[in-house]
Amino acid sequence: AGPFGLLGAVEGLAYLSVVGLVIRRIIASNKTSGVLGTAENLSLLTLGASLLVLASLIAQQGCIPNAKPLLDYSNYVKVCNPEEVPGLFGG
Repeated sequence: AGPFGLLGAVEGLAYLSVVGLVIRRIIASNKTSGVLGTAENLSLLTLGASLLVLASLIAQQGCIPNAKPLLDYSNYVKVCNPEEVPGLFGG
């Protein structure tokens, strides 16, 4: 998305940084303090909240809305057809 795919690239890097900080937090035996420790804690909170939202969407709609997966996991979780389930703004 965006010019030359820059918005999609920034979004992907943001996801990778959150997951990377969560993994670092889980693997590191000592607790990090300062800005890095705060970033790790916020990343852990963000990942947990996003998993709760995803579980809530699956529970309410029975599928993952508007997902365009890279991997075919349709045997495990139903992927919604955009025509069947309205999006964020009802379209």
